[in-house]
Amino acid sequence: MLKPGSPEWRGITLEQALAAAKPDVANSLAKALAGSDLGFQEGLRLATVAGSELTALTKVADELRRRAVGDKITYVVNRNLNFTNVCIVGCAFCGFGRGADAPDAYFHSNETLIAKSVEAVGRGATEVCIQGGLPKDLDGYYYVQLLRAIKARLPELHIHAYSPMEITYGVEKTRLPLRDYLLMLKQAGLNSIPGTAAEILDDDVRPEAELADDRAIVGVVEVEGDQLLVARDGLPPERDAVAGLAPAPGVVAARVLDFDDFCSEVAEVRGDERPRVERREVEHLEAFEGHGLLGHSAPVVLI
Repeated sequence: MLKPGSPEWRGITLEQALAAAKPDVANSLAKALAGSDLGFQEGLRLATVAGSELTALTKVADELRRRAVGDKITYVVNRNLNFTNVCIVGCAFCGFGRGADAPDAYFHSNETLIAKSVEAVGRGATEVCIQGGLPKDLDGYYYVQLLRAIKARLPELHIHAYSPMEITYGVEKTRLPLRDYLLMLKQAGLNSIPGTAAEILDDDVRPEAELADDRAIVGVVEVEGDQLLVARDGLPPERDAVAGLAPAPGVVAARVLDFDDFCSEVAEVRGDERPRVERREVEHLEAFEGHGLLGHSAPVVLI
């Protein structure tokens, strides 16, 4: 396989790559270049390509990227704020959550989180991503109070916060309607919603992931539905997919088609063009709370 971006890969033109690919793959890629939608079977085929077909796929992807955003590379300097690692859910695959009595359990104060945000801005950050565990006795209005506290000190800071599961938890705690709760978060300073904690929703995959609480699945579906309504009011939602948790090509193809449908639904409720898909390289100032490690992630967000 030629590594995308390598001199050898750059030496092959798009036309040469398509000509060298098998006809079925070349035809599907030509449809994509023309702006036509691909079906599940075509997506499944592209998810399993190798050799010349993989080179053609990467060339087409690069061409579509160039048409959409040109050759300018952008990124966001971001700091992750994990306010607590205490969680009652207990997903088997999670290495983050702790019991309330665990020796390494923590719950940071608002003052600490504000100080971390100020430090991040001082190092060039324009955004913080806020998430945490689900403590048993959490006040349902905590998420709102934290937003207000940070925005009072840093009104221009973009706050990308609260997974669908956290929002569902806040709704349960306050007993407010989901849409009212989301709009309350927006008014308190929430700028966008991450898609994390959804994991992969395919029924065949969920048992392998050992998700501890079906409420997470139900909540994610409900929040995604209401995200469409809030998107119309200027609160961008996000969809994430976990790579490696379920590597089956059929799952990958299904998730891509699901995301494409979601983009169309967002465009419909907004009454405008389909949202642009952006793959952001986010430089985490502190990838793991307490360790000071640097890392990178690439969520897909809607603009």
